[in-house]
Amino acid sequence: LLMPLVAMNEAGRLSATRVILGLSVEGNTALSEGWRISAEELARALPSLPGRNLQVVILSDGQGNEGVTAPGALAELAAGASTRGVSTSSIGVGEDWSVEQLEAFSMHGGGRLHHAIHAGEIAALLEGELRGMQNLGATEVDLTLCLPPGFRVENLAPEGMRQEGNQLRFRLGAMAHGAKRTLALRLTPSERAGPGPWLFEAALRGTVPSTREAMPMQHAVLRLDPASSVAEARAARSEAAVREVAEHWLADTTRRVTHANRGGAAAGLAFVVSVLLAVALAG
Repeated sequence: LLMPLVAMNEAGRLSATRVILGLSVEGNTALSEGWRISAEELARALPSLPGRNLQVVILSDGQGNEGVTAPGALAELAAGASTRGVSTSSIGVGEDWSVEQLEAFSMHGGGRLHHAIHAGEIAALLEGELRGMQNLGATEVDLTLCLPPGFRVENLAPEGMRQEGNQLRFRLGAMAHGAKRTLALRLTPSERAGPGPWLFEAALRGTVPSTREAMPMQHAVLRLDPASSVAEARAARSEAAVREVAEHWLADTTRRVTHANRGGAAAGLAFVVSVLLAVALAG
């Protein structure tokens, strides 16, 4: 631990600045150990900070290669800290960070996952996280979506999805009052799904930040009607929704290519995909 927990007044900011300027690069990345020390420091302070939302924010431009590195094990650690009142969000910087590791921390730690391509984006994302923590409406937000028979699903959004049979579970983490979270799914019906319309049952859970009590579960039924023609489908669609889904698809494609190819070709492919996407939206 390079710096103990201190208030971010003028003296605290000066101390933090000195510590940051004194950081140096070494060989290995003990991502899990750095997170563990930080989470334990916050957990010890929890009794003296009643009603506060405590959070670890990970900034990483690489991959953890020392200590606990398996995404499943990291998810268990983050989930355990979340139940004790310490959430975790992550900011991946550049194009060489581990999506699997940071996603495990964030999606199971009750926080959010961000991607900063340029250095100038880091401060804005970090500031947004801090503002969101001051305006929290719920933590440990969890959405369950029950699929009708005969559907195949693919997740295009960064929110982690776990599928068990016909149930999809999304860990949305902490959410501020009035915040919007978008899920982008590609649903493909088989012959077993029948002609439609199809009903999807949804259940939403969460925790009250100040009391850690469970919120009343909310239920909804979503109806999906098949279009009888391409013209009908185009007439009924929302252009804003199409654009938002397309942006998620682009981000998902870039994320997968970056993970598969660390050699730099991902940026070129992302540019090509962006151009094709712009043409598709314009048409």
